[in-house]
Amino acid sequence: MHRLINEHPERVSFAIGTFPVFDLLSSFDIIQSCRKAWGTSDKLHFKKIISGRNPPDFVEHLTKHKYIIGHGMDDTSVPIKENSIKFRDIINGLGGNVKLHTSTGGHSIKDYSVYDNEAIESALLRYS
Repeated sequence: MHRLINEHPERVSFAIGTFPVFDLLSSFDIIQSCRKAWGTSDKLHFKKIISGRNPPDFVEHLTKHKYIIGHGMDDTSVPIKENSIKFRDIINGLGGNVKLHTSTGGHSIKDYSVYDNEAIESALLRYS
């Protein structure tokens, strides 16, 4: 989500996401699939690979779009504090617009309580 917005901002009017990884570096130690997806288990090599691609490196580009994010408070795969809350606080602090809907539960798209249906419907009607 973040890379697409950074690389092609003209193609995005708003973003809706669930459990987004904001800081790729923070996910390296927690999410095994992250290491596999980027093709390395060496943290120093990973830092080089993500240089310029890690959302904290280009936050100023992310302030121009609206976001609706759903995230479970008990998510251990993509911890909410290091990702959605950090993203919201940084972007909103720079004048952006991130709405974070939290719910009980963890990292599962089957947990529909993470979705703020009213906010999503409103955004879709407004921007489509």
